[in-house]
Amino acid sequence: MDLVYDSGCFHHLAPHQRRRYAELVAQALKPGGHFGLVCFAPEGGSGYTDEQVYENGSVGGGMGYPDDALRHFWGEYLTVTELRRMHEAVAGSRKFGRNFLWAMLASAKPA
Repeated sequence: MDLVYDSGCFHHLAPHQRRRYAELVAQALKPGGHFGLVCFAPEGGSGYTDEQVYENGSVGGGMGYPDDALRHFWGEYLTVTELRRMHEAVAGSRKFGRNFLWAMLASAKPA
């Protein structure tokens, strides 16, 4: 695939599902393909640690990730080219943007 886009899946995965998900994304991309991700920053997520997810039996509405954790995790599978906060959309602008979300662009690593 040239493009895989995730807008709200990754932050709902339990910790044990993340690696397999990332492997599937990386395998789906052809050389030069791109991955777009939108996921919760820490203050957008539940605040649960991985351990609390298993204690509670829930991701609590979604996990939030600090930027270094996202770069480290996805960097094992892809080349992260940009990671930034979304800009908050102006009310009435008919655009979407929330500053508690990350927007990430990554590309397939060379074979």
